[in-house]
Amino acid sequence: MRRRTVAGIAAAVVAAGAVGVVAAAPGDDASDRLEWTSPPLVFTPPGAEDARILTGELRNDTGEDVELRVDQLVVRAADGTEQDGNGRFVQAFGHGLYGPGGPPAPLMASRFDQARLGERVTVKQGATRPVTVAWRHKASPAKQLVLGQLTLDVPAATQP
Repeated sequence: MRRRTVAGIAAAVVAAGAVGVVAAAPGDDASDRLEWTSPPLVFTPPGAEDARILTGELRNDTGEDVELRVDQLVVRAADGTEQDGNGRFVQAFGHGLYGPGGPPAPLMASRFDQARLGERVTVKQGATRPVTVAWRHKASPAKQLVLGQLTLDVPAATQP
């Protein structure tokens, strides 16, 4: 999978509550999915009109633990195209405290650092986890986040 560029990642807090916007693998029934705990916040950062940032919280209702990885995250537009983007399974920016050589490529650091930086997370059944995603907005708005084998709808009403 090609590496995605990022417009920027910002922090935001999203309150919890049930909404029924879900992610499911094809053929899964309604009780077997990831869900937003509340509608995600999607906004345009000042001075970057072609960028979008989404932040929200997911709940794992798939019936089993799910491993989510940033290298498997894709932003899919309403017209079906992929939009350049990047994400982290955190609600805040955190740098790696690496030296002048910079951090290792995504998912090349230790598993501890991957989890600490939000590159990889195992979400236990019934647990919640924040997600922040940034992408370059094209003509068609984002419709889905693809997380490995799962897709998660991006509610149209949340998009600027």
